[in-house]
Amino acid sequence: MICSNCGYEYNEQRCPRCGAFNGNFSQPPVAPALNNNNPYNQPYTYKRTSKGVAAAIIIGAAVLFAGIVVAAPIGLFALFDFTENTTQSVVSKNAEVHSSSESALIGDIEYSIDDVSFSDTFKGDKPSDGCEFMRIKLRAKNTASFTRGVYPDFSLYVNDVLYDEYDDGFYGDDILGGKTMIGDCVYEVPKLRNKLEFCVSDSNIFGKTVKFDINEKR
Repeated sequence: MICSNCGYEYNEQRCPRCGAFNGNFSQPPVAPALNNNNPYNQPYTYKRTSKGVAAAIIIGAAVLFAGIVVAAPIGLFALFDFTENTTQSVVSKNAEVHSSSESALIGDIEYSIDDVSFSDTFKGDKPSDGCEFMRIKLRAKNTASFTRGVYPDFSLYVNDVLYDEYDDGFYGDDILGGKTMIGDCVYEVPKLRNKLEFCVSDSNIFGKTVKFDINEKR
């Protein structure tokens, strides 16, 4: 064929002399130009995380999980202890007050203190320096004609400070109508003191606590 542009005779897709396209051949598709400024046209490079970084991430996650597992029960215990002490303090302030020689009713149960004594030994134990053992003999009488469950809770405040019970000899139990139960509550208390308050509350009778102000003859 004769090139329409330069008149050269050839039989190819393009004229070898001037490069003009031969219309008798189908024109190949032209790829669109790559826009280097378009971020979507940029080749994606996959990044590999090093083994050290991956190990650090795994170890950090494990340490965090272990911290949560350990801290959660500690936080719960601390919250429970704070709630219990706060509740006992509020109960003590709102308690029904009696002298150590009086009796007090919580529901059908009449509580009274038979005796308060102090000693430098208890079951062979010695108290801490500046302290002594205090034994409170508590009486609980069921004034009802039917059996009642008696499960009291105790708290002792010495100079407005709450003390833990050293030994519990007063065990909750069911008492027949008209019968009495007697037991001991033992505390380790400082010898230098000016106020003793013994509180009794019955878990079966909600919202009622009695406080005995113990006046000592020293």
